[in-house]
Amino acid sequence: GEKVLDDPKLLKKAMKLQEKKRKKGAEAWEKRTAQEKETVKAKQDKRSGNLKARKDAKTERRIAKRQKKMLRPGFEGRKEGMIN
Repeated sequence: GEKVLDDPKLLKKAMKLQEKKRKKGAEAWEKRTAQEKETVKAKQDKRSGNLKARKDAKTERRIAKRQKKMLRPGFEGRKEGMIN
């Protein structure tokens, strides 16, 4: 019952298994990095959309505030230009 440590058949089998394992790991890593890129892009798109909406809301508020100011008594002439 002594072990034969340099059997070519077993060495080839072990190398093949190791290569298969490496290939599987590489594929899993590629999948993982692709998934990570996708999530980062989705988060960035969501963030840019939120920032754009916030900017638009701010301009809308400014316009509404300006319109409200123009409706005060004493400022009616501002819309059409000069009173005279």
